[in-house]
Amino acid sequence: MLTAAGRVAGLVGAYLALVQLLLLARLPWLEHAVGFDRLTAWHRGLGTNVVLVLVAHVILVTAGLSFTEHHAPWSAAAEIITTYPDIILALIGMGLFLAVAITSARFARRHLSYEAWYLVHVGAYLAVALAFFHQISSGADFVTDPSARALWVAL
Repeated sequence: MLTAAGRVAGLVGAYLALVQLLLLARLPWLEHAVGFDRLTAWHRGLGTNVVLVLVAHVILVTAGLSFTEHHAPWSAAAEIITTYPDIILALIGMGLFLAVAITSARFARRHLSYEAWYLVHVGAYLAVALAFFHQISSGADFVTDPSARALWVAL
């Protein structure tokens, strides 16, 4: 059940990360329909939750493997890192997402220049790209189902 919850958290987190990018993509039709101020507010409100769901994904999948194989959590984490394809890239992506979240917190935001904050936020695009590979090569929903994989790639 932990692993299944972790898989769902991963799918939801990845989808919401894409929504986050869409909210501030400056698409004229979306900006005109909703307004940039509202899109920015939605982006800000959703941001922390996206990162929390992604952190839950990591914790739940690791805990699920730990319980299934009767390993200590750090041993399960080491097994995931060393045997699952593209997990190192996903970990780098997770680190970038955490950096975006931390630098977006009010206490940190006050101490950063706009340019530094923006540079860290551009890292979110790289984070999405890096995490994508492990979804396709390790994601149980995509490894065995070519149509699901094709739909996810299209998204």
